[in-house]
Amino acid sequence: MKLSRLALAAALAVVWAALSPAIRAEDDGDRDEQTIEVRKRAHHDEREGAPRERHEGGPRERHERDPEMKAKLDKMRDLENKARELSIDWRDGTDAEKAVAKTELRKTLGELFDAKLSLETSMLARMEKHVAELKAKIAKKKSSREKAVETRLSRMTGDGDEW
Repeated sequence: MKLSRLALAAALAVVWAALSPAIRAEDDGDRDEQTIEVRKRAHHDEREGAPRERHEGGPRERHERDPEMKAKLDKMRDLENKARELSIDWRDGTDAEKAVAKTELRKTLGELFDAKLSLETSMLARMEKHVAELKAKIAKKKSSREKAVETRLSRMTGDGDEW
């Protein structure tokens, strides 16, 4: 029996939820380092693993697998940090420093806007490609509907079995 990653994660979460109270009740304060480490890892896996499984194939995961998208996200993060630092410089600076910081901040915000627009354009292109692939897949399925129904019918009724 083949389980999807999501089904496996859900099953493990149910088992963990059932075992957690029993483990806590069993604990009488006599903890050793190994037990503590195992519990920390299990808790961390439960906490960190569930969202990742739930959003499998989501934007974050796709960006982590795609170097181009990851580079764009890294650039955006760097520009956000630079803009934040420049706004602090502007807030805390003298009048001359404020003028320089404001000019630099304007430039940085323009770069950040362009970076976000580039990311969104890339995401849209990917979505359009995915939509085209889905349309082709649906068209193919529609054209082979009768054959699929007959095949499934023969399997379920045993009419097509040669055994």
